[in-house]
Order: sequence, then C-alpha cells, then structure tokens
Amino acid sequence: MPTAQNDELLRLQRLTRDIKVVTSLPSIWVHYTVDQIANSLAETLHQNLNLEFTCVYLTSSHENSMKAYGTSGLVQTERLTHFSAIVDASLESGELGPGPRTLPSPLDGREISVFFTPIGNNFKNGALMTSASRPDFPSDSERLILDIASSQSNVVAEYKWAQHEAIHAQGLAEENSLRLANIVLQLESEKELRERFVSALTHDLRTPLTAAKMSAQLLSRKADDPKMVQMLAIRIAKNMDRSDHMIQDLLDANRIKAGEGIPIHLQACNFVGLIRESISLLEQLYGQRFVLRVACEDAVGSCDIGAMERVIENLASNAVKYGTPGTPITVQVARHQENWIQLSVHNEGSPIPPEDQETLFSQFRRTVSADSSGKKGWGIGLNLVRGITEAHGGNVSVESIPGNGTLFTVQLPLNGKDLSS
Repeated sequence: MPTAQNDELLRLQRLTRDIKVVTSLPSIWVHYTVDQIANSLAETLHQNLNLEFTCVYLTSSHENSMKAYGTSGLVQTERLTHFSAIVDASLESGELGPGPRTLPSPLDGREISVFFTPIGNNFKNGALMTSASRPDFPSDSERLILDIASSQSNVVAEYKWAQHEAIHAQGLAEENSLRLANIVLQLESEKELRERFVSALTHDLRTPLTAAKMSAQLLSRKADDPKMVQMLAIRIAKNMDRSDHMIQDLLDANRIKAGEGIPIHLQACNFVGLIRESISLLEQLYGQRFVLRVACEDAVGSCDIGAMERVIENLASNAVKYGTPGTPITVQVARHQENWIQLSVHNEGSPIPPEDQETLFSQFRRTVSADSSGKKGWGIGLNLVRGITEAHGGNVSVESIPGNGTLFTVQLPLNGKDLSS
C-alpha cells in the first residue's frame, strides 16, 4: 500500500479514536456537560479535517427547533447571525438534504460548501454542520468520518434527553411526594376533626336522650297525675325533637360533603315575619340581646321555612357564643337589588383571623379562637348555613375586622330556587 494511503488511513483511525474518546469516555459523561462535549467534538473535526467552521445542532421531540450546542471556527458577527438564521430556517423547514449546499461564508461572504450530516434518523436528534472552501468537500473518507461523528453525536443527544427526562421525572417525583405529604396531613387533620366531632356529638346527644329517659321513668310513677303526665310527655317530645334535629344536622352535613346538597321544600314565606319569629324564640334562650333592624316590610317570596330557621339559629347562636358577653347582637333584614333579600348578623368581639376565614364554612372546621375558648361545638353549623343558602340559589359571606366585630351576610333570591340537587 502506498505511503500516502497508509498515512491517510492512520489519520482517519486516529481521528475516529479521538471522536470516540471525546464522546464516549465514561469520565467525560460524569465531569462534563453536553455543551462541553459538543464543543470538543466540533473542535476535533474542525482541526483534523481542516474545516472553516463546525457546528453541532441538537434537538428532541420536546422542542420544535434545533439549538447549536457546540461550535468551532465561528466568531459572533452580524454575518454569523445572518448565516445562523439561514441555517435555522433550513433546519425548521426540513430543506436539509444529503448533498452539500453553497452558502455565503459568515467570515468574508465568499461562497463555501456547507454539509449537513443527520444526527439520528432524518435529523431526528439534530444535525452536524461542517463547511469548507474546497469544491470536492466532503470527500468519501470525510463522509465516513462525519458519519462516525454523527453516530457519536446521536449518543450525546440521547444522553442529553435522558438527562432532561431524569430531571423532569425527579421534579414530578418531588411534586407528587409533596402532594402526597399534603394529602396525608389533610387526612390526619380530618381524622382528628372527626374524632373531636364524634366526641362532641356523643356528649350533646346524651343530654336530651338522658332527659327523655328520666321523664319516661317518671311517667310510671305519676300515672295518676294527668297534669304531670302531660308535662312529662311534652318534655319527652321536646327532647326527642332536639335529638332529631342533631341527627338531621349530621345527615345534611354528610350530604354536603358528598356533593349531594341539602334537600329543600319551597313554600310561601314572609321573610321579615320568619326572622322576627326566630329572634323571638332565641330571646327565650339567650335573653334580650338581639337588636332587629328591618329595612323592608314587603319581603315576601318562597323558601324552605324550616331550613331558613336553622340558618338564623346557627348564625345567632354563634354570635352569642363567640361574641363579647353582654354586647348587643344586631340582626338586619333588607332588600338586596330588586328581587333579593339580605340577612346580616353582627356581633362585637375579637375578629376571626383571615387564615381561619378561608376554612370557616368547611365541615368539622373550628377556628383557633373557638377551640381556645373552651366552648363546645361540632364544627358543622356554618357548613350547614352555606349548604342551605346555596341550595336556595344564594350565598353567604363573612367580614371580620379588628374594632368592627364580625358580620355574617346571607343573600337569597326572594323566590328561592331549589338547587339542592
């Protein structure tokens, strides 16, 4: 074999070895970035093939365009920017073919041969761009070298996207881990709330049931006293009704949690009369603390009277329980817009913290101040208020500001809409 051919073969062998060393050495994968590897490859080709400049473009299925990760022989100039725009347009339009293209050099404007070798099938993972001023570029041996470099570049590209997927997967794993931790905390919190709720429910149910049981025991001893029998029978009925209301509250709260809504039965209703009667009954329990302000007398429409009584009772009893003792509780009824009614209940006292207001209407939720007060509660009263209000097509809100006390506002359409389903 002639010496010239031997020398060329040895040169190609050394170059092939250098390309594989640049892109395959395990220590490089550990210690160098994809950009550094691509730059080393571009520099190796540029120097050994006597090229004008070399550029390694990489892409992936996650991107719509290629990016130059490694270059050699290029200087940032206006011509280079223009040249890169031409190349990018060719890459994006799919005009890259197997043969060389003649383009103006970004260095001095003269025509040069630019050759694109695909990285991956049909430029799937990028393109290896090389250029030379020789008219026969690339020769058969240079094409062979470029094919080897392209194959090794494909390994770089696959590694790059494997890195990308690993980082993405790690981010998703961390996000899912955080979400799972939040779910566990929420479940633990809900478990604690349910345990407290069951404890409060058991305590509250025992009181009317015990009273009813004692009255029933007295009946057998007072059978000959008609007045006493009648009084005990009324007491038993009242205590059973009280137990029934507690159970109904629990059932309705579970309906709300299940997304079913509270069933309501619409009937003709004088809202002002309903509120007056409810306040009158509450005064028998809590005394003359309520101040009723009526801004309209013609508030006649339709609603579930029993359900609305529960709304008024819950809001008013909460105002008594958590408001400043001895201060007045203002209940106001007014028309809202043309066909709406607005009920508001205001009490003096410490404000509800903003963070507690966000969960105030959630099931089994009690504010920190409510817990610290030592006053017992189920944590479903305001949840029922919202459920009943929304079942009528209305809404409920709270405003609690230091120095101004707490104001709950219920807005309902005069002719209630049954949205319980």
